[in-house]
Amino acid sequence: MYGIVLFGLVVAFYGLMVARPLLVRRRIGRSPIRSGKAGPEVMGRVVIARAFVIIFVGAVCAFAPALKPYLIPVPYLEFEACQAFGAFLSGAAIVWAAVAQAQMGTSFRIGHDPSERTRLVRTGLFARVRHPVYFGIGMANIGFFLMAPNALMVGALAATLVSLAFQAQREEDFLLRTQPDYAEYCSRVRRWVPSLARS
Repeated sequence: MYGIVLFGLVVAFYGLMVARPLLVRRRIGRSPIRSGKAGPEVMGRVVIARAFVIIFVGAVCAFAPALKPYLIPVPYLEFEACQAFGAFLSGAAIVWAAVAQAQMGTSFRIGHDPSERTRLVRTGLFARVRHPVYFGIGMANIGFFLMAPNALMVGALAATLVSLAFQAQREEDFLLRTQPDYAEYCSRVRRWVPSLARS
């Protein structure tokens, strides 16, 4: 049962990751994906490899469960309560990330262009945490791991967290240089842990 749920959540997650750039492209007339230097290009390859791993594991769990032992499972996490919590966490995180992406509107970008200026979003979920999209992505991937705890998903989760931290730092460095109010925003709003009260 949880194999099908995992695969469905993974499809929803990556569907969201594809749909938002396409929607923004339609609204602004060009792609919101900005190419970068060698470092960001390497991280882009890591993100793609991670996606293939997660989709592969989801497909195995859903349609070929007999192959699960070859994924090197983590036995002490393979129980129903853990899988149920992972499903809840992933589902809630996907909704959270979708809301955060929608609140960015046409300011949504993947990467950045030094010649381009977009509106600094400080309302909605961005009033509670500086990187709500990345927070949602991280939580969704933790949920995926809890639903299918194995060696491949450990690697995918580690790659997710490292790439999110790398990308968040690059974006903050850029915004500190280009957005006069960003330093004050950073002083009020946490980077990763959402605040229950609006800042």
